[in-house]
Amino acid sequence: MGVDAELYLDSREAEACTLNGYTILFRKRPGRAAVYEELIHAAQFRDGKNDGSIRSVYKNEIEAKRQLLAKAKELQLTEPEIRHTRISLELYEQELRKLEKGDTDNDSF
Repeated sequence: MGVDAELYLDSREAEACTLNGYTILFRKRPGRAAVYEELIHAAQFRDGKNDGSIRSVYKNEIEAKRQLLAKAKELQLTEPEIRHTRISLELYEQELRKLEKGDTDNDSF
């Protein structure tokens, strides 16, 4: 957290961002869903699931969002967090389908 983290998150239009298995940037008061999701992403990095390709990012986002939704009650996620997670999941699934069909030119950032 801090000014540099806020500027970086602003540039990505994100509440939080996992840079690797041990570094997560958060806004000053992140939501519960954001904290849990970034912890999932950190574990994905440590497990070698993120190779830097768009495909792996999409797959990791989908996996993390599905985990959040499956544990929403246990994690005490709010209705807006659940709704946002569902919408985001649908968008990532859509983008992955496009990528797998070859509807995009690129599989890297």
